[in-house]
Amino acid sequence: MAYGTFIDKAARPTPERAREVTGRAKAHWDALADLATGAYRARGELRFYGRNYGWAMTYRASGVTLLALFPSRDALTALVVLPAACSEAALALRPPLRPAAAQLITAATSYREGCWLFIAVRSAGDVEDVRRLVALKRPPKAPRD
Repeated sequence: MAYGTFIDKAARPTPERAREVTGRAKAHWDALADLATGAYRARGELRFYGRNYGWAMTYRASGVTLLALFPSRDALTALVVLPAACSEAALALRPPLRPAAAQLITAATSYREGCWLFIAVRSAGDVEDVRRLVALKRPPKAPRD
């Protein structure tokens, strides 16, 4: 099962098309994109993750991937690769993460680069969980004057 709609490597979507396809989830896409480009001054780039995942808008800052957004029809999946050392801290956050996010962390396999957390973003609460996980991975930059 692909996480995104755009699974053909030869059919690279435009950033605008990737955003538009999310439909009802567009506000969540915008909130996470604004987080990455604002608080982290990250640049978004479309990247192909393979036929099982498809194209995603990947946000990197200072050489580190913060998150990737996989667009789907009227939906959105966010990928946060959480370093293994951050998993316990994520489960100890107060207030706690929502149950779905906590369950993903508990069930995740830890690889060399960390735990790959594919989070279905359906609500503002899911956006907040993604924001908090990204902040554990890398604190946001100080606002510019």
